[in-house]
Amino acid sequence: MVRKLIFVVVLMSLVWGGCYRCHKAHNYRQQQATHKYVPSLKAGSYYVYRNIADPTDQDTLYVVQNSDSMLFHFAEKQCDGDYFEKQLVAMVFAGDRDTVSQEIHSGTGEDDYSMRGMYKGTRVFSYYAVDGAGKILVPYSDTLHQLSSYTVAGNTYSDVIRVISPAYTVHSPVQFYYAAGIGVIQFDTYDQENSAIANTYELVSYSFK
Repeated sequence: MVRKLIFVVVLMSLVWGGCYRCHKAHNYRQQQATHKYVPSLKAGSYYVYRNIADPTDQDTLYVVQNSDSMLFHFAEKQCDGDYFEKQLVAMVFAGDRDTVSQEIHSGTGEDDYSMRGMYKGTRVFSYYAVDGAGKILVPYSDTLHQLSSYTVAGNTYSDVIRVISPAYTVHSPVQFYYAAGIGVIQFDTYDQENSAIANTYELVSYSFK
């Protein structure tokens, strides 16, 4: 009788614990505003960039994978937690086979975006967040500029943001330009060995699947 009573108590605790977690869990999906300057591209899409200092230095950045998943994260109590959306876009430069990835993580109050990787031995990195009102946020050390238009490689893009980050070098801050509906139209790569900007690349053309 005692064993049966213990079994019932344990079973009820497990059921109650499971219901409690399900009741507390929320699904935090990415906001539509987060993808304004970073479109969700399918595999086979690509960007063609060229070195501003040397126009013969041109390469194509291909999207090879776009994965999207809801991941469960426990809160302070193991029986509590929420689901957050993670999108990972893996890209490869055709010439050097160097890889770059774009990641977007949803959150309770904002979505976080980052682009990171290596190209020809130099670092590629950019970050910003988007709050619940669709406002873009950058780290306190960075600077954000909203541009009505910006021209690269003879093409003019409207609704552009410029993210300036002095995280690597105050004297030569890394700059990334994003155009609405397009993505990165100009970016700097950073030479960690010499603590300086390595090259600046501009968008020549693109094709989305």
